[in-house]
Amino acid sequence: MPMLASIRASPRYCASIRCFGIMHRPPKNLPEWGYAASAEINQKTIDEAKRFLRDWLDKQKAIYIAVSLPPDFRFPARDGDAAGKAGQAMLEKVVLPVCAERGLPFAMMIGSKMKVNPELRDGGDMVGLSDVASVVNLCHQFPKNKFLVTMLAREKSA
Repeated sequence: MPMLASIRASPRYCASIRCFGIMHRPPKNLPEWGYAASAEINQKTIDEAKRFLRDWLDKQKAIYIAVSLPPDFRFPARDGDAAGKAGQAMLEKVVLPVCAERGLPFAMMIGSKMKVNPELRDGGDMVGLSDVASVVNLCHQFPKNKFLVTMLAREKSA
């Protein structure tokens, strides 16, 4: 541990915040970390999730917020897609407002299929075809936000 204490971060490298947990499921761990949120997406959870993001942006001095999204990511979320609707609510009410107020870009890596081969851990991920219309919809609905987008598959979607 003493060796780690003497390491200084290089000014050449900047941090980012990955918001996978907030985007893909209600923020269940926030209460144990001191944030009064619940699994229900209500105003208190939204406010506390924003506070959580702001705190970590400040701690890390992050210059953007990022998330990996599956090939079937759609914005707006499809009817009947409860997980997509929950993720969309957190995106619209937490992540994008915090990015806009801080002037930070939101980076999306669209097309990630996670843990296709679990034995390979992170090496077991793959990509799939995605729909760029969701990016167009986000840009149209949130004109004050900055977006960085990587469509992970090289092929065009059908």
